[in-house]
Amino acid sequence: MSESPVKLSDGVVPTKDTKIVLAGAVKVPPIAIGCWQWGDTTTWSWTPEAEKDAKEAFDTAVELGIPFYDTAEVYGLGESEKEISRFREKYSSGERNKQILATKYFPYPERTQFPDVLLSALRDSLARLGVRKVDLYQVILAMSG
Repeated sequence: MSESPVKLSDGVVPTKDTKIVLAGAVKVPPIAIGCWQWGDTTTWSWTPEAEKDAKEAFDTAVELGIPFYDTAEVYGLGESEKEISRFREKYSSGERNKQILATKYFPYPERTQFPDVLLSALRDSLARLGVRKVDLYQVILAMSG
């Protein structure tokens, strides 16, 4: 059995069944639902009323077979991760196991004592997401001027 490419070949139109393999181990769809705005009052002017629409988007993505959600600890200061946790509550454990969760660590200057700070941040994200593991944990590379 051959592994899926990290990059899709030219002309390939991804479907809900398309997967790419990251680091030879993690299979993910080539498209994820970005959850930055969920719970983010600073950049996206999130309001409690917006939760209904976000939950509907989450549920629709699951129904359409796009179960990949991308968030970060800094999205809404962790509120995006909490939203995802709440949205997943109605699903059975089998359905939740099909959902792919990615989150990110942001290395603020005072948070670069690795690995302790990184592991602590991951534990905090796991708690907010209500899970024991995530499928993909990323580090946000900050741009400086």
